[in-house]
Amino acid sequence: MAAHPSTVDLFFCDTETGGTDPDRHEVLEVAGIRTDPTGRKVLAEYTTRIVVDPALVDPEAAAINGYDQQLWAETAVARGDAVRKLVLLAQSAIFTAHKVEFDWSFVSQMFNAEEVGWPGRYYRIDTVGMAMPLLMQGLVPDLKLATLCGYFGITQSEAHRADSDVEDCRQIYVAMMDCLGPALAAGRPASAKPQARTAASAPEDFGPCEMAGCRGVLVRKTVTPSRGRSAGIPTDIISCSDQRFGEHGTCNRTTDWNPNLAAYADRKARAAAAGAGAR
Repeated sequence: MAAHPSTVDLFFCDTETGGTDPDRHEVLEVAGIRTDPTGRKVLAEYTTRIVVDPALVDPEAAAINGYDQQLWAETAVARGDAVRKLVLLAQSAIFTAHKVEFDWSFVSQMFNAEEVGWPGRYYRIDTVGMAMPLLMQGLVPDLKLATLCGYFGITQSEAHRADSDVEDCRQIYVAMMDCLGPALAAGRPASAKPQARTAASAPEDFGPCEMAGCRGVLVRKTVTPSRGRSAGIPTDIISCSDQRFGEHGTCNRTTDWNPNLAAYADRKARAAAAGAGAR
């Protein structure tokens, strides 16, 4: 029988990459910290730069994470060497990261390229998800690593460097467990029971997104802006459904405000009519 997750070591990981697409970009730098299940006791750690094809490094990414072709030529190791070290570090541990799907997508791609299976447990922990209650309670404006470090009084040594960011992630995990632990120990509150709700309709589909490379669809939603002339007024928008595309985590074709709603409705009607005529 597999060990209960509460008794399993954690593998904190951070990657700095040549872009945002793991199918096109590579890991430039990776750092890992293995700890006991509490995240407090560091058992082992590893960080390295990795040899990459300079042509595959997006200049915008390099400006953020400090990639320098000459520095990497002098200090980076082969991808296979880095993977072998990570295999030892992550053995039977739980992968933990800030925005875990981003780091996991690049690490798993790196392992696949070396034809090496993931040696850790199948669970993955995201410190962004752990900190969501802080955002929902209005205690922080966002869930960026720097924001959470500021909230918890964690001093960042060097942002967007793998060895620094992975340590910040570990400290945020410990801080969040300190927040959640007492509440969980107190037992389930009386309000924690199934809540009745009314049925809702599906979002209205306005066809595929027009942004190159995006596979989302355009849907109508109602939002209430917090700033500007429409602040506090429920407003219809058209928004791309693909929340994974683009540099900032959402499709750049994010919204068209109300004046364009009729145009998209007309486009949808014409497309439907053309389809009916073709049949």
